[in-house]
Amino acid sequence: MFNEIYEPLSYILNKKRDTVLAIIGIIIGLFSGLPKYVTILFIIITIVLLLQLTKESIYIRKIFREKNIPLMVIVGRNDDEYAAMVSDVILSMKEYGFEKQSFEDDFNIDQDNYVMRKENNLTENSHEWEKQVHIFENKLIKLSAKLKGRKIFHLFLNSPAALVIGMGAVLGTKYEVVLHHHQLGMGENPYHRVIDFYSMEDNKEGIHLLKSRITSPNQFIEIEEPKILSSSIMVSLYLAGHDPKGDVEKIAAKREISVIHLRNKSEGTLPLDADWLRVVREVATYLLNLSAKNRIETIELYMSTPIVIAFAIGMALGTQSPIRVYQWFSKDKMYFPVLDLNKLRQVR
Repeated sequence: MFNEIYEPLSYILNKKRDTVLAIIGIIIGLFSGLPKYVTILFIIITIVLLLQLTKESIYIRKIFREKNIPLMVIVGRNDDEYAAMVSDVILSMKEYGFEKQSFEDDFNIDQDNYVMRKENNLTENSHEWEKQVHIFENKLIKLSAKLKGRKIFHLFLNSPAALVIGMGAVLGTKYEVVLHHHQLGMGENPYHRVIDFYSMEDNKEGIHLLKSRITSPNQFIEIEEPKILSSSIMVSLYLAGHDPKGDVEKIAAKREISVIHLRNKSEGTLPLDADWLRVVREVATYLLNLSAKNRIETIELYMSTPIVIAFAIGMALGTQSPIRVYQWFSKDKMYFPVLDLNKLRQVR
């Protein structure tokens, strides 16, 4: 609340210092026994200056007001799918006071500023994946730089989970975010906020809660791990869709490498009313603790999970852990490594 008042007030005083000083000087002059015609002139000048200052204050208040901004990622989808997603997102953002035209008029921010689109699917070339991660990162940095005051970014994701975990990793906990999950058949709006740091009034840690380790028993994730771990470890994460356990087990057997499985305790997909943040923290806690062990050199991650969960796990992991992310390519019927989280920062 203090920053919402202090920042625009400080901005006005710095930008309009001469006007403010002139008004103060004139007001002092009015009490100095000046001739009547001079007093009238001073009053007129004061009114004009106050009107100018009021107009500027209204504009500054608009600049510094709290802003909810969509940030969309769509990869490998056609024009119709892209148009449908944009329409659904704009509908979702009305709840937060976002108006496309007003953002263009007030802040010179158009759709290209908050939409990241790649029409074609990504190939097995990991450099393509790294490039997309940094396109996203740079778009977010530029968007944030153009806006003043409190900014809340609403993420809408339509791309491989292996890509967005990298995007989450470079974003980290630097920005206030709301993550929206796409699920049809649950009302007019197909997007549902499932991880919301904007509305967590009772959470004193804010978004940094993501990096707080879970110490109590897991509520959502069960862990299957061997007694002895190799220096490189394969980890499968099964929270939705295809279960990667069988394929990962086959690869591990050929390579004679340790394998760990993180699995949803309940069958089926996560319900919308589940604590998705808790799910993310349980997975991230385990992976961070695993990567902190001295003898562990590389963690290979194979995921089947909602995109939102993957993005938030990336935010919690950051770019320090030695985690290599693998993507399944149907045409090859194989997994390929696409991102090394601990190399994303140095690549940039």
